[in-house]
Amino acid sequence: MIKKLFFQKLVLTAVTGISLSTIFLPQIALAQNSYYKTTAERFADLVLPDRMTYFSVYSGPSFGGDGDPVNSSGEVQENSINTWNQVSFQWQATKKTRIVLNPRFLINHNPDAETRETELVDPVVGFNTVWYKGEKLTFAGGINTILPFARTEGTEEDGVIFNPGGFNSLMYQATPRFSFGTWIWGRALFYDRPVGELDERYSFFFSPQVNYQFYDDFSATVFFQFDGDAVTTYRDIYLESDETLNFMTTITINQYLTLQPMITVFRETGFNPSQGNFNLWLSGRFF
Repeated sequence: MIKKLFFQKLVLTAVTGISLSTIFLPQIALAQNSYYKTTAERFADLVLPDRMTYFSVYSGPSFGGDGDPVNSSGEVQENSINTWNQVSFQWQATKKTRIVLNPRFLINHNPDAETRETELVDPVVGFNTVWYKGEKLTFAGGINTILPFARTEGTEEDGVIFNPGGFNSLMYQATPRFSFGTWIWGRALFYDRPVGELDERYSFFFSPQVNYQFYDDFSATVFFQFDGDAVTTYRDIYLESDETLNFMTTITINQYLTLQPMITVFRETGFNPSQGNFNLWLSGRFF
């Protein structure tokens, strides 16, 4: 309500040529002209998002004791602790669908202040929806893509102009507390140049999982993640060797903050806990 009121006054100022100081006059001044108030309200409803959320992925240290994460082979990745962040501006399109604009950025948590940096990640635009919802089965998620005029420098160098795809979830609620299903993620890459032999064309992962809800604000999830890519050299789809087993708990503080700490171990290291990583997902709403 506050953001709409502010926007209504700003629009009225632009239309009538009144000084910006008018923004701070009492609401009764705006009510004197119902025509502009109605126009401002309609414009605000169309332009301003009705929801703003965030999602952050903290890729943390390994349990090997050196403070750095490890990769799927158990090799230490120095100075690679980071947080990937996404802010989502959302507009209600239908009862089940929202249009989304998601700016994204990466923070490197290198303890050396001279090399610590924040890196912009390509923003995406698309929609979130509920594809199907039955009594027990739910299929929901979204599709989005980067845009040519909003690419980061690295993406421009790679020549990728669109990468439609997204994250979706297929879940079956077996009992009030127990559910199972899979996460599904995939993208197709399109280039502004002829595709080379080593260019990646498709990326995907799927994560079978089981969930148990202990309390309304606390649950546990175990999921196994398979990652894959398709490149033109092989003209085939193959699974990479960085398959992971993940143990995650979900702690809901309120609608503004949910914590999801997890332990990730790798198939290639025999699921050895000492060669696994601690990760954390943070999510919630701003409004």
